This record gives sequence, C-alpha cells and structure tokens, in this order.
Amino acid sequence: MFSSQFIRYVVVGVYNTALGYLLYSFLLFILDNYTLAYFIAYLLVSIKSYLLYKKYVFKTTSKESKYLLFGLGHLIQYLMGTILLLLFVGGLGVDEYLAGFYILPFSVLFSFIYNRFIFTK
Repeated sequence: MFSSQFIRYVVVGVYNTALGYLLYSFLLFILDNYTLAYFIAYLLVSIKSYLLYKKYVFKTTSKESKYLLFGLGHLIQYLMGTILLLLFVGGLGVDEYLAGFYILPFSVLFSFIYNRFIFTK
C-alpha cells in the first residue's frame, strides 16, 4: 500500500515536526520573542532533518549541490513560515504558541513536495 520510503518519510517528518514545535515552544518561553524562537528552532531542526532524510529516508550519498538545494528549500519554507507567523500573531492576534502550531500543515506539505524532488533527482 505505502512504500517503505514513504513510511520512513512520515516517521522522520513526525519526529522533525514534533521536535521543531517543542524547540519553538521552549525557546519562545525562554526568549519571549516568537520570530527569534522560530529562527533558532528552524535552523537546528533543518540540520537534523537533512541528515535524517539523506541517510534514513532516501538512503543516498548526496553531493554538496543537494545540500545547497535542501538549504534553498528550507530557506523558502522558513520565509513562508515567518510570514505566516507574522500574519497569525501580528495581523490576526493569534497566540504565539497556537500560531506556531497553525503553520505546521503548510510547512509539512511544502517540505514533502520539495524534499522528494531534491532527494529523488
């Protein structure tokens, strides 16, 4: 029904998403600055994410160019998430913790599409 690669992607994705949200929440509590908390959490999880996708999900020995593409995709995803955070918190008055949770579906969908493109080419 589902390929083993897809199942591994989901497992790693759930792990990355949970870790990212927990880091964001913890840093938000400590720093009291949602954009800085998001930046730091995103950066740390992105590095871990690359290693897990490369080794565990797609089982590839990627070249430096793939790392650069991965970084570009995460930069786009980070900017999208930051804009959504600013919209939810600044524009709509959503709580910073809830806003961090609300952006997850957008990030997950973009990440799946982009990472599949990068690691299967």
